[in-house]
Amino acid sequence: MALPLPMVAGLIGFSFINGWMTAILAMGLLTIGEILIFPANSMMVDNLAPEHLRGTYFGASQFRKIGNFLGPIIGGYFLGHISGQFMFWIISIVSLSSIIFFTAGHRTFLKTTTIEAES
Repeated sequence: MALPLPMVAGLIGFSFINGWMTAILAMGLLTIGEILIFPANSMMVDNLAPEHLRGTYFGASQFRKIGNFLGPIIGGYFLGHISGQFMFWIISIVSLSSIIFFTAGHRTFLKTTTIEAES
């Protein structure tokens, strides 16, 4: 469940950009993190959803797109009132904390499927 680690490393890298090479390295790490995370989200929803509710689960999973709306607003506030480096540190911490939620959800899923299999 360490999928967001390259993304976190890329975001931390963005806070220390001082030239083209660090920018390219940070963007590469962020891209690798996205490549690992986004298919895992869809796979997790597919595993969690009962067959007859799969469409509803996938529809509800799209609420994560709210970040596409709120992200620029909150990020713009941080850039305007605090600093860009602080903004990237906050985003890194939030991304890193996702490990906790993915792990908790996966453990709950495994317990549920084990109980159903025993019944």
